[in-house]
Amino acid sequence: MSATVCPFIALATDSGKRLATANAAHACFAQRPAQPIELGHQERLCLSATFSGCPLFVAWAARKAALARRLCSALLNARAS
Repeated sequence: MSATVCPFIALATDSGKRLATANAAHACFAQRPAQPIELGHQERLCLSATFSGCPLFVAWAARKAALARRLCSALLNARAS
């Protein structure tokens, strides 16, 4: 995957494929279940190097960071016991 394209944009019917341009067949897999993405949003964010500013991408990153913190905390607590 290219660092200039969001890793979560893909065809709704095949999460392993995406088109090079904005298309109604795309969906956002940063959300579960994957959701359709407006064409303008795809052009401005998903299919550009600015994807990391997307609110959906930021929310995904925050969820993953929170999970990592919980797992680390649980591991440290288990070792301390």
